Amino acid sequence: MDAAAQVKSQLFEMEMYSDLFSKMQELCWRKCIAHSKEEELSVGEQSCTDRCVSKYLEAHLQVGEILKEQSQQPQQ
Repeated sequence: MDAAAQVKSQLFEMEMYSDLFSKMQELCWRKCIAHSKEEELSVGEQSCTDRCVSKYLEAHLQVGEILKEQSQQPQQ
């Protein structure tokens, strides 16, 4: 892979991670924090956010593994 292709690939990966974190932040914010009026997160909001992020990342990894397996299977 030449340098230009490598840079393009790295930029694409950065965009994908940026999109992942943006969607995760939006989803977990709406689910756990959106109605909070306090300056700091409560224990419940912190716990909700922690679980939300964990589940989101786990689901993302599982989907990635499934797509990877499917792409490696011979085309029928």
